[in-house]
Amino acid sequence: AVRFGADAVFRSEESSITDLDIDVILERGKAKTKELAEKIQKAEKGDLLDFRLDGGVSAQTFEGVDYSDAELRKQLRLLAADSMGKRDRRPPPSTYTGVMQPAKSMVIKDRKIKLPPSLRLPSMEDHQFFNRERLLELSKLEFEVYGQLKELGKLPPREYINEKRTLLPDELAAEKLELLEEGFGNWTRSQFFHFVKASTKFGRHDFENIAVEMDMSLDIIKAYSDAFWKWGPTELKADEWGRVKAQIEKGEQAILKQKRQEALLKKFVQTFDDPANDMTFANKGTTHFSFESDRAILCGVVKHGYGAWDKIRRDIHSNQSLLFQHTVQGMNTDAIAKRCDYRMRQMEKELEVREKKLSAMKTPAVIEAEAALEAIKNMEAWESEARMLELQGEKAPPVSSFVKTGLGTLGEYVKEKQTCINKLREVETQLRGCRFMAEEAKVSILQGEQGINLTHISLKAGGPRAGLQSSKGYGVELEERINSAVLRIPECGECQ
Repeated sequence: AVRFGADAVFRSEESSITDLDIDVILERGKAKTKELAEKIQKAEKGDLLDFRLDGGVSAQTFEGVDYSDAELRKQLRLLAADSMGKRDRRPPPSTYTGVMQPAKSMVIKDRKIKLPPSLRLPSMEDHQFFNRERLLELSKLEFEVYGQLKELGKLPPREYINEKRTLLPDELAAEKLELLEEGFGNWTRSQFFHFVKASTKFGRHDFENIAVEMDMSLDIIKAYSDAFWKWGPTELKADEWGRVKAQIEKGEQAILKQKRQEALLKKFVQTFDDPANDMTFANKGTTHFSFESDRAILCGVVKHGYGAWDKIRRDIHSNQSLLFQHTVQGMNTDAIAKRCDYRMRQMEKELEVREKKLSAMKTPAVIEAEAALEAIKNMEAWESEARMLELQGEKAPPVSSFVKTGLGTLGEYVKEKQTCINKLREVETQLRGCRFMAEEAKVSILQGEQGINLTHISLKAGGPRAGLQSSKGYGVELEERINSAVLRIPECGECQ
């Protein structure tokens, strides 16, 4: 401020400016300095926070309205509150109860009855598979019994109630305790999702691996699996049941596909005398992998099984032929699995091409012989399945579900077999009838009612007690019905 106008004075060699003019310049600079100081003092904050480049236009000004005004904002809040309407809590759906909380109290005869904790029902969630409807009925009866005993002053001691856990009659008490034991009250929601995930990974019938995955006993997993597949469609929410069922079925399909690929891989490897050195592929694949690395991976899968990637990786590291192939040596388990899946897909296509070529080269006699062998295998499979079902009292499955070719030959065989079975059953019923006749004759002789001439006794087919006399209440058909009914009775498990 002191130098305002002084530069011109300093640069001029000949000047008419006097000392008075310099004093005026200095006074003008002092005034300017004082003016700037006053402006700084009038500012709300005398620091860099007030530095702005907005040209003095407020960011809260829109279309000529300054929304920084506190009174204006208050009016706007009131208008918004009126336009929102009343806030109502949405009621839960009436068609589904995921968690059923037990009733602690109930009004009985205009009196509020509160049960002790040992008589109350547990919190019954849908994934715990309690018979909730029946348990609620029994709980209501127990409220009434408890209220009557309390009104008469005949309540048993609290220790007795805690020990018995019910005040119902013996039959209903046993039913209640049995229904409580059938449920899985200690299963949490996270354990339920863990069970679904393990079933997806290993399949619904692989209880051993599911038990290991969940760190639980095998008996508990079996019991929960039975309850899950029996009561899941009715106890779980419809969309949740559809989702978890589809998830498990998708995992089982992946397991079946994996097993099929493992069988094809084993078949493919067996076509080579020395697969570790002689295995070849129709498609070489990417340039980062050599035949030696793909051979080592597939041989490792055959040796250790699909999924044992850590063991396969150790085999690759110890393989001397792959010692200097750094791309393969640096592969992690995910990369090995990805490469294995690629090779297995290519191998599957290659086997299909091979089988088509071989089938085109086969003579009609070879094709007919292979078809006959396949029909014999299918017949044996049907016969084994039919035998198992008959031992359980069930009907045999239709032949067409197993056998596609050679149905005429199999039909004749089954017809002849059934004829032999009917003859044997007829003989059995005839012998049974002869024993019955012998007992009747014995009683008659002992009572002196008739004699018997042994020289006139003869056995022949037919007769009043022949095996095929189904119209008289006995015979082959009755024998078959009795056998089926007896075999359908479940085993008691008391004896082996």
